[in-house]
Order: sequence, then C-alpha cells, then structure tokens
Amino acid sequence: MVKCENHVIIILIFVTNKLAFLLNFVVDINYNINNKTMKSSKKLGIWMDHSNAYLIEFPSEVKETKTITSDFTYEDKVETLKRSENEMHNKEQQKHTIFYKNIAAEIEKYDEVLLFGPTDAKAELFNILKSDSKYSKVKIKVKNADKMSDIEQHHFIRDYFNRLEFKM
Repeated sequence: MVKCENHVIIILIFVTNKLAFLLNFVVDINYNINNKTMKSSKKLGIWMDHSNAYLIEFPSEVKETKTITSDFTYEDKVETLKRSENEMHNKEQQKHTIFYKNIAAEIEKYDEVLLFGPTDAKAELFNILKSDSKYSKVKIKVKNADKMSDIEQHHFIRDYFNRLEFKM
C-alpha cells in the first residue's frame, strides 16, 4: 500500500512539473486586444553588487549569463585613498555611475526586470532608473538576496518569474 501511494505521489509531482512548464509558455504570452497582436514579455534578472552585475534573461533554455563589471577596483581605492579620501569617493562615484549606465543600457531592451543581490547597489540602480522617464514602462522589482552561484541565480530568477506568472 505504501509503495503504491509513493508511486502515485511521484507521478503527480511529475505531471504537475510538466503542466507548470507548459503553462509557463502559455501564460508568458500577452494578448493585446486593441492591437490584436500577440506579444511576448521580455524579462531579465540581474544579480548585482558594487563590483559585478550578472544579467540573465528569462526564460532561457541556455543557461547564459552576461557580466558587466565595475571599473572601480580595490587597487583604485587604495591608490586614491593614499592621496585623499575625498578623491577616492569622487572616483568611486564616477566609476559606479558608468557601471550603472552600462547596466541601464541593457535594461532598456526588457519589459520586466528583477534586481537582486546582497548590497545596496540594486537600490542605487533602481533609484537612477526610476528618475529617468525612459524606464517608466519597464516593471522593475528589487529583492534582497545573498551571494549566489550561477546556478542559484538562474533558479532564483526562474522561481521569481514563474511565481509571478501563476499569480496573474
């Protein structure tokens, strides 16, 4: 009896996973009644800190990650700090601004974006994007997250966007 129940549970889990997979593609398509056109929503997840941003498109069959790196290094910090703390902060701000602009240029191509990571970098980028009307049509969410491996980042993004799809 116990073997039979376990077998049924395994089959139910398998069927549920397959159904969720199929629904993800069905739910991901938005129908625009006014234009009578089908449009697929482009989604992007970005795990970031002040040094790196890992951009992962959803859904993506290929586990591909694009990396954008800040030019402000520890060596820059040490070198400019020797001269002046104020100069170090100015250089850091300039390099972070360039870093955020590079990420923002990628975000323009998407309809929905999830910013997540362990530092305040995601909130800093969010504030920059929020103040620019160019990004007013992009849905941007910010979530706290710890350091993650590449696989964990992909799972986090998949789980986040799949959860959103089922809520709609």
